[in-house]
This record gives sequence, C-alpha cells and structure tokens, in this order.
Amino acid sequence: MPSVALTEALNWEITKSSVFSIRETFKPTYFGKGKLDEVKEMIDQSGANTLILNTHLSSSQQRELQDRFDCKVMDRFNLILEIFNRRAQTREAKLQVELASLKHKKTTIVHLFDADYAQQRGSTGAVSGAGETALEAQRRLIAARQKKIEKELNDMTQHRELLRSGRSKVPIIALVGYTNSGKSALANQLTGSELLSENRVFTSLDSVMRGLDLPSGRRAVVLDTVGFISDLPQLLQTAFRSTLEEVELASVILHVRDIVHPESEYQKENVLDILKRLKIHPSVLKKTIEVWNKIDLMKPADLKASIKVVEEAPTRPFTIAPISATKGTGCDDLMDKIDRVLAEQESEPENYNFDY
Repeated sequence: MPSVALTEALNWEITKSSVFSIRETFKPTYFGKGKLDEVKEMIDQSGANTLILNTHLSSSQQRELQDRFDCKVMDRFNLILEIFNRRAQTREAKLQVELASLKHKKTTIVHLFDADYAQQRGSTGAVSGAGETALEAQRRLIAARQKKIEKELNDMTQHRELLRSGRSKVPIIALVGYTNSGKSALANQLTGSELLSENRVFTSLDSVMRGLDLPSGRRAVVLDTVGFISDLPQLLQTAFRSTLEEVELASVILHVRDIVHPESEYQKENVLDILKRLKIHPSVLKKTIEVWNKIDLMKPADLKASIKVVEEAPTRPFTIAPISATKGTGCDDLMDKIDRVLAEQESEPENYNFDY
C-alpha cells in the first residue's frame, strides 16, 4: 500500500506526491546530492511541513534529512505507527503499539545520542548511578518499560485463555483480510452489531467478538481481527501476534477480500504470507472460505466470469462466497456455507485436532 493512502488515513493534507527512481541509496542521507536538491526544492515549493518516504530509514538518516530539509521526516514505520497510535482504543492495543515503538527505539537509539552527550556522567547521586552513560540509562529505562508491558500483555493473554476455556464448545468464525476489505462491515451484517466500519485503513486495531445464530440453529462467535497491510513492519506484526491467536482456534476462517480492488490478488497473497509468518498452522488455513466482498461494484458478467475461472481451475483450495457486506447480497449463502463446514467438522472431528 503506498504512503499516500496511509497518509490520507490520518486526514493529513497532501500538498505534493512524487515517485522517485533511485539507483542506489547512501548511508548518511539515503538520497544522493542531486536527489537531495530535488526533494528540497519540492518541499520548499509545496510549503509542506512533513516529508513522508515510503521506505525504511535509519534513525541517523531520518535525523540528517530533517536537518537538511528543515521539516519533520517520517518513513513507512513511523507513518504506520502514527496510524496505530491513533486507532488503538483498548488497553491491550495501546500497549502493543507502545511495545513495538520501544523495540524500534531500542534498535536505533545509539544514533540519537551525540558522542559528547554519551560521555560518562560520573557519580552525581542520579538514578542512573555512577559511571552510567546517558545512552546506557536510556536503554535501561526502555528495557524496564518493555518488561512491564510484556508482563501485562502476558497476563491479558492468560485471561483470554481462561475465558476461552468457558466457551470451548462454541465455534469461532474468524474474519481475516487486508485492511479496508470490509471485515467489520461483514461482521455487522452477519451479527446485527454496529462495529465501526469506515472506508479507510486500520479502522480498528482490536479483535472484537460478536455472537452469531446460524440457519441450522448453531450458535457461533464471529471474531473480527486487525486488518493486514503490505510491508507491515515486523515489529508491528510481532506486537499484534497475541490478538490473532484466536484465529488458530477458529472452526472457520473467512478471508475477506476487496474483490474489485486492482491489487486484490496481491492483497490476498500478502494476507496468506503474513498468516504463515505469524506461524498460523497450515491445517488451520484449510478451513478457509474466501469471501469476495463488494460484488455490488462489479458488472454481473465480470463476476460470473471470475467465478467460472475459479470453478474450472485444476485445484480449488478454498470455497468461494461472493457477497456485498454493505448491502447484504450473498450473506445468506455465506451463512449456509459456514453451516456446512461446521457440519463436516462435527462428522469428522479427528481432522480438526491440532497440536501447536
């Protein structure tokens, strides 16, 4: 996902956007001299106070560019972290974002201290103790805060496990997908709830559960998870690993796709890749129904042709369910398919016992 779409998610005004062709990067400033002059001119002409680069910068590169351009500079990690900071609502989500930020800061903090500032401070009775450098003191504070956050998050995970044991017989229907694919809109349509659903990325960072009554009379739980994104920084993937652990225990996974998006196939592969990197068991992924959302924006002939391609493919790894989450089109058929998957599991329970 380009940084333009991410920036728009913050409701920031974009005064200028450009794509640069770079043959090589330079350690001190990322850009070479010619490109530095070009970017500086673009900033001055646009009147921008922030430069966002859809790449990853070292902390020293970020600081050097800020000094040269006299404006704030953000790379992709900083931009996504800013969105996560704004979207986090629950205590757990806020802690996960802070943990990712601390881990990132710990890996780059050495560049934030000038050599003279990091000299021995000596014994002055300060909290840092005799002979501790400013850099060492900062690292110690970060490590202490990180340990406290990890303990609190671990306590939350254990609490979820206790709650989970009380509903072990209730099937979980987990919604996964690329950000802005319509997961929350589908959860609202299926359960009659009113989760926040907006046409922007990362509307919610929290996993939310809602009850669902299926046509067969079965009672299930719908789990709406955080949306994925391409090139999601590893630190943020790791931080939100705990909120996706319920996916491993799902009876059915609904992979919600924005089927009209020009990069829908790429988004699909990105979601599957992140699930694998999060070590979601491959056997769990076999319980997936691929939900093609936003079919109301497709021409009927195009939809029919797309379905035919899947049906005539040599292998069909997933069941397909075309729907419109906002209009409700196809949702009854989706519920029937969920029911059938659950019925198959009940008749062959041995196929769904996994060791993790």
